[in-house]
Amino acid sequence: MPGTGEGDRKGFEPMRIPIIFLFLLVILSSCVSTNVVKYPNINYPPTDYRNIVVYHNFPPTTKYEAIGEVVSEGAPAAKWNKVYDKMKKEAAVIGGDAIVIQQKEEQFSMINVNAGTVLYKKNVVGIVIKFTNQDSG
Repeated sequence: MPGTGEGDRKGFEPMRIPIIFLFLLVILSSCVSTNVVKYPNINYPPTDYRNIVVYHNFPPTTKYEAIGEVVSEGAPAAKWNKVYDKMKKEAAVIGGDAIVIQQKEEQFSMINVNAGTVLYKKNVVGIVIKFTNQDSG
């Protein structure tokens, strides 16, 4: 009906739902969850996460100590560098100098039949290490 605004609202409602859905999809699809577990009796001061190195193979022959494990799970749209940054931040809290990736995979998450897409979540497991041959000053 002209002038009542009812016709306008009905025309607006169908557009509002897809916009909200897209907003939530973008927010949730880039989420990354990360956990770190410090090994018992290991106590090092925190390090700067920007200096932590990520190894995809075993680290060089430099002496080190394994001080914990870090596990990260990313949503399908999460970028790998965001996953690694979260891992570095958690490793820094327990004093890590590097992370040695033990497992990296994209696991099946869901199929959207209507859109014809298959989504995979990112899973990464790493060992947090502390180099032990660094000069103390």
